[in-house]
Amino acid sequence: MFSPLTKGTGIVQERFDLPKFFSCIIKIAMSQLNLRFSNDTDALKHYFERATGKAVSLTITDNSTTMLSVRTKGNSVFVRLHWMFLNASNDVIRAIAEFIQRRKDKTPLNRVCP
Repeated sequence: MFSPLTKGTGIVQERFDLPKFFSCIIKIAMSQLNLRFSNDTDALKHYFERATGKAVSLTITDNSTTMLSVRTKGNSVFVRLHWMFLNASNDVIRAIAEFIQRRKDKTPLNRVCP
């Protein structure tokens, strides 16, 4: 299906197939990057367990508001961590492990409003 839009003047004119054009743009915009992360879930879980001395249940999330959530129950720690930390530096991962080790209650809700 061609749109009534034309390009050019005089005898030579090109017609644009707008539905096909927008379909291609939408496919490009909606495709996701295939990112390789420097840390994987199992490696982080084992590191957190060694660093804290506790059994860790690690869940990777795609939350838009909570980047890190820690809940302790007995000698087990339930950690919910945003996927962006999979590519974090060793210093950041070490700081998260220290945070997990020092937590005794649920993570407080801290929000930064623009």
